[in-house]
This record gives sequence, C-alpha cells and structure tokens, in this order.
Amino acid sequence: MAVGTYDSTADLLAAGFGRQRRAVIVLGSTMVLGALTAAPLRDPRLRSMPHLGPGWFSGGWTNCAGSSLALADALIAKGNGKDDGAVPLVWPYFAGERAPVWAPHASGMIAGLRAGTTASAVRRGFVQGVALSAADIADRLAVETGPIRRWTVIGGGSRDEALMGELADALGATLDIVKGAADHLGPAVLAARSAGVELRLPIGRRYRPRRAAHRAYGERLRIYRQVFAAVQPLLSGILHVTGSGSRV
Repeated sequence: MAVGTYDSTADLLAAGFGRQRRAVIVLGSTMVLGALTAAPLRDPRLRSMPHLGPGWFSGGWTNCAGSSLALADALIAKGNGKDDGAVPLVWPYFAGERAPVWAPHASGMIAGLRAGTTASAVRRGFVQGVALSAADIADRLAVETGPIRRWTVIGGGSRDEALMGELADALGATLDIVKGAADHLGPAVLAARSAGVELRLPIGRRYRPRRAAHRAYGERLRIYRQVFAAVQPLLSGILHVTGSGSRV
C-alpha cells in the first residue's frame, strides 16, 4: 500500500528536494518557496515543516501566484507589449496573504499609476508583484541559510517565461526548471518511490539573473515592504469601505 501526502509535499519530492536539490519553488496558483535546513527557522514570519526526508523544508507560502496572473488576464487588456519602463508596484495579496506578512485581511494594491501608464506596464507589474513576493521570503530566509544562488522550480507557473525571467532577477539566482514541471508529476514520483524506484527528473530550462535588474529589484523590495507596513494598520478599514469584508 502506498501512502499519499499533501500536494505540495509530493511536488517537493518530484523536484528532488532534500536528496538531490537544496532549494525548491513550487509555483502554481499559489507559491511555496523554501530550502533544506537542519533545524526549524527562528524567524516567526517564516515556517519550517517536515518533508519526505531528513531535515526541514523552511521558507514560506503565499496565497496568490499564478492566480494573480490569471486575475491580470481577466482584468487588463493585452496592450501593445511595450511598458516603457514605467512599471507600477503591485502587491498580489488578492486573497489575503501568508508568509511573510500573515495578513488575512490584506487585499491587492497597485501604486505608481500615472496618466501615461500602459496596460502592458500594469500587466508586467502583476508579474513583478509575484517575483517581489518571492524575494520578500527568500531575502528573510537568507538571513539564516546564507544566500541561495540556485533554485529548482516545479509547477504550472513555470510555463510563464516572463515570470521565470522576473523571478530569476528578483532572487538574484539561477532557476532550474524541471522538465515536464507543469505536468502534475508529484503523485507519479511518489508512487514510483513507494514501489522502490527513485526517480531524478531532468532540468528542461534554465534562467539566469541579470545583475542590473537584480539591483533594481532590491530597491523595489525596500519600497514594497515600507508601503505595506504603513498600510497594514488600515487593512480592515479598506475592506469595510470597499464592501469586501464579508468575503474574508
């Protein structure tokens, strides 16, 4: 008899977390990002959990990743593909947020809109918002683990090449995309392991960070954190005046 497990835990197994690869991002409608540690983290804004192997999976979980981009697709016209560099900041807290802010009453925000902001720039802002959310976790994680220069990525969100490029820049790290990453491999790898077969899935694509873009993300992350810290005491009030409170 093969015993099942939580979906993201199976995805971590498929990515080779622990035995083969130290740091993994599971990117679907939500995002799970973490690294192997010998002991639980001290930072209360992050989490450590057991996985299918020794040590701990330590990092954070967000509520919106691919679902944030799906919302952008539903709300924003495709535009002409040119963002002219005027990309607004987007906080992808459209269903509240887990790590690292733990704010169930949070809602999505956009800042930096100007009269000349294009639809394409706003769409790119949504993509960068997911990347900033990842960097917000990874930067705090690095305080305890040291900088992580390579991440393995699995999940349907890996199909989005624009997101993968922004994510590499935001993290300042190389991304190794598992071949077939979007094909729900976790249950199959778990079943194979239960039958005594240990699979190592190959890497299909690789994205490398751009130094200048990574430096720019550092400045955006600083403002991203400062603005949310200033707004956080007002979250319940925002939900009240916008009529959204009953949905939380």
